[in-house]
Amino acid sequence: MTVTAATTRNDYVATSGQTVFPYTFTALADGDIKVLKNGTALTLGGSNDYTLSGVGSYGGNVTLNSGAATGDKIAIYLDMDLARTTNYQNSGDFLALDVNGDFDALWLALQQSETTLDGAVRRPQADSGTINMVLPVAATRANKLLAFDSTGAVTAQAYAVTAYDVDTFTGNGVLTQFTLTSQAVTNNTIVHINGVYQYKSTYSVSGTTLTFTTAPPASSAIEVVNSSAAVF
Repeated sequence: MTVTAATTRNDYVATSGQTVFPYTFTALADGDIKVLKNGTALTLGGSNDYTLSGVGSYGGNVTLNSGAATGDKIAIYLDMDLARTTNYQNSGDFLALDVNGDFDALWLALQQSETTLDGAVRRPQADSGTINMVLPVAATRANKLLAFDSTGAVTAQAYAVTAYDVDTFTGNGVLTQFTLTSQAVTNNTIVHINGVYQYKSTYSVSGTTLTFTTAPPASSAIEVVNSSAAVF
């Protein structure tokens, strides 16, 4: 059997009640084909989830035992074991059937690997071959984000998480200072009095102390949002 160039995966979005889904690649055994429904592996067999046709030739059908629902995502892909089971004996028979089977398996394994690579993040051929696309070592990339430097090379980037503390107070018309639950700086705060935004020229923050230039009115509702960034 010759092996025709093919992508060893087919993806479908099902219509209501659809049961038949073609696959357009070669598989040598039933167990070489895997089927996913909405990301969950299905089980081969007439009393299970699906049956197969066309195994051992170019393409065939996956037939679900129960019809799919509208919008179900069906993925069919080659997942053969990468193992060599034929061992040629010295001065033994050198049969075309055995040799062709061995070579067919090799080419199908290459196609399977190529389909896997097609789904990976890769440097395009248009880029320079000198750009380093190897991940930094684990100790360098731990707790970091995957990023790319100015040359397009892979790097690990520290990231920041912004946390917000919200304090509420009630003005009494006299008090100008209020104590926050965490340290802050003026530019990282947002202050409202009775729902009205307060310009930063009307107050200042030092440590955990918020000081207004003019005391907020009696019974006024004061809300202070304090943002802080932690770098990882």
